[in-house]
Amino acid sequence: MKTLGTALFSSRSVNSLFFLLFIITLITSFSVERYEKVGRQLLRNNDFTHGFDEWKVHSPGVGEITIKPGGITLHSKDATLSQQVSQRLLGLTPGSKLLLQATIGTKDIIEGVKSWNRGRVVLIQYVDNKAQYNIPHALAALGGMNRLNRYSSVFLVAPFTTEVKVAVQMSRCAGALEVGDLALHIVTERAIYVWAKRFLLMGWGGFIILLLVSFLKRRGALSFKIMLIGMVTVIVAGTSVSGKTKNVGKEMVLEVIHYLESLMGVTFLPELFDITKVAHFGLFALLVLGMRLLEPTICTARILLGVCMVAVASECIQFFVDGRSPLIADVLIDLAGGCSVLLILYFWKRCKGMRLKGIEKS
Repeated sequence: MKTLGTALFSSRSVNSLFFLLFIITLITSFSVERYEKVGRQLLRNNDFTHGFDEWKVHSPGVGEITIKPGGITLHSKDATLSQQVSQRLLGLTPGSKLLLQATIGTKDIIEGVKSWNRGRVVLIQYVDNKAQYNIPHALAALGGMNRLNRYSSVFLVAPFTTEVKVAVQMSRCAGALEVGDLALHIVTERAIYVWAKRFLLMGWGGFIILLLVSFLKRRGALSFKIMLIGMVTVIVAGTSVSGKTKNVGKEMVLEVIHYLESLMGVTFLPELFDITKVAHFGLFALLVLGMRLLEPTICTARILLGVCMVAVASECIQFFVDGRSPLIADVLIDLAGGCSVLLILYFWKRCKGMRLKGIEKS
């Protein structure tokens, strides 16, 4: 049993499991179709064959809206006003998933003041006639020049949603937005994908436990081991929550920060910083600090490899979480947080050594 345990928690076993899961995750994500359509297409007159029948048009003299085979083009000359062609849908069941697809291109769009002042295709959910812009709603929001491309996104119908609006917008911007092949379907996850997702989520969970145990079995203070467990738990928990839950938590944290800033008259977080990226950097900095404090003699390369595997694993998990997507940039931020701590500890150790040498000479 002891030999089996030693083999199971060895670095070679953990590394092999990581690469196996990584390869299977990539194959599953890019080759296994996630959704299958259920029932008919939901949009009425989606190809504009019958003009603007079933669609509501808002165009206050800032340009024109033309119909082309299979779609429409919005032309706007005034970036202070908006154009919109929209259709509302009733009776959708909360919890159902909607696949919105469209072929979209732009020409010389001059963006407005706000980040959403672009050419957009959106799916907006309403609760008692009030738009819920806090729920993910943009299929595409484009500025400048973009060739026609097919866009596709799945939206979860939130609890208490009473209706949904699909809209093609020139939101306080100038230029031209071309949209065609609009389609909206209810979808469900395919059985093979569900089984693959369950297997991989359990696999990544097992990998993180094995990696954590491979560090915890080293000699070190209990407090540092608890710190290491805490950091890994927070990272995995933050990775596993849905996009909606993440956004709600982000807004709550920002409200607290802004309240403290107004109370104390100082700025803790400049607007150009994304609080989620700051969290990535900080959590992995603390993770590396815990590893180093637990075992000061551990090889730096081993620490970096462990941090890199945790960062990649946390992003791979997001392939299978609604409203989340893996980002290479997040992995780089995680590594930057870890490397910054290693550099600080390195220079601190060198300065301490030089100081001790100076004392000995004197």
